[in-house]
Amino acid sequence: MDKDRKEKTSYTFLGAVYRIVAIDVRSRREGRDLRKVSFYDPINNQTYLNVPAILYFLEKGA
Repeated sequence: MDKDRKEKTSYTFLGAVYRIVAIDVRSRREGRDLRKVSFYDPINNQTYLNVPAILYFLEKGA
């Protein structure tokens, strides 16, 4: 049995990157996003924040 191959398959299956997006309150939850403002990759423990975009939407009342 090829153990390494199985582990790689399950690793990629469980891998997910979570995006934080700004959407209009009047649109559907699954609707089009206005802008992607950050993401989080739990496997690599990597986070990216687009601070100017976040501040822009907070100033607009988000």
